[in-house]
Amino acid sequence: MRVRKVCAKCGSDDIVCPSLAVWDMDQQDWVFNLPFDPEYCRECDSFDIADEEIKDEEGRDAFLPAFLVTG
Repeated sequence: MRVRKVCAKCGSDDIVCPSLAVWDMDQQDWVFNLPFDPEYCRECDSFDIADEEIKDEEGRDAFLPAFLVTG
């Protein structure tokens, strides 16, 4: 199931989650690790964040290919 993060207070999807990035020698890239603050809305500063399921036009889970969905 795919979701988008939305603010339960204002409905915005401008949600951030500050976290710590560490350098990974093997990947030679920054890897995000250990969120140090809870996710919050940048529109209204609310910490009341909800997951909203993403559906296609026919109400199916948008992540699944149509041939895998029965119903």
